[in-house]
Amino acid sequence: MTLKNKLLAPPKRKPIQVEMLESQFPVQRMSTARLGEIDAEMAELRDKSVAEDINLYTAGVILDSILDEEGKPMSESVESQQLLETYDPGQIAAALNAVFQANYGGQEGAEAAKKD
Repeated sequence: MTLKNKLLAPPKRKPIQVEMLESQFPVQRMSTARLGEIDAEMAELRDKSVAEDINLYTAGVILDSILDEEGKPMSESVESQQLLETYDPGQIAAALNAVFQANYGGQEGAEAAKKD
């Protein structure tokens, strides 16, 4: 394997256990590029001020982050609307915050998310 291939090979990221939605879930850490895409999409949706679209996208990000028992994103088996129908807006917002803290702060962020 060349040095370039080593450099650009995605690292195996171990899931982080994050307390959210009244339980503890394994969360996969995202790449910097993916986090940037999420930030850009959220900003665009906020500019449009369409609450339903913002809520669905937020739920989708949460579901993309939480892993099921087989290590697959929950978004493969749970619809965003289902999550929105189950939890209140404060719980959804706190879950998104926990996902971002886990990603931007690593294990320290996950520990901080547990305290929120």
